[in-house]
Amino acid sequence: MNEVFTTFLANLDSVVSSFIFDGYARMVDAVRPTLRAAIAVFIIVCGVMLLVGRLEISFREAATKLGAILLVYVLATNADVYSQYLVRVLVDGPSAIGVVAIGGSENSHGSAMDRFYATGMSAGSKLWNRGSLYTLSPLLAAVTVFLMTVSIAAYAAFLLALSKIALAVLLILTPLFAIALLFPPLKRM
Repeated sequence: MNEVFTTFLANLDSVVSSFIFDGYARMVDAVRPTLRAAIAVFIIVCGVMLLVGRLEISFREAATKLGAILLVYVLATNADVYSQYLVRVLVDGPSAIGVVAIGGSENSHGSAMDRFYATGMSAGSKLWNRGSLYTLSPLLAAVTVFLMTVSIAAYAAFLLALSKIALAVLLILTPLFAIALLFPPLKRM
């Protein structure tokens, strides 16, 4: 039971990664035609309004809007850019910061949690060995240390798993958020 948290979090990372990329690919396949149609209609409506005189826009503003549309479309529908930049920053970045914050030398949160678990169990074992039938207080203290160590480590693993799963769901919905950025009425939603 030395590396239970490292193994658990490594397995969770592989499952979450495949979930992110598979879900993202399915979401892009579902959203791409709608996004292309919405962008085409948006450009057509703006062009007609410009020709009729209902829209006054400078060349710089038009180039900025078209550049933003192109950037959002590429980020929302291109899996290579998505996986190389966005997932690396949003998934691996907080993990790297957390590893530095909790010790600095581990490769993952799991090894720090395993170290915490081993330290707590070692302290509990030392207390247990001091106890006997006539001195129950070290035994009660050892049981308390065992229970607290297991509960804190399990709770930390649960929170890490929950945060990774929630982040995976949000990353799968990235194309929908990108569509919302393109059109002003959807930004408020």
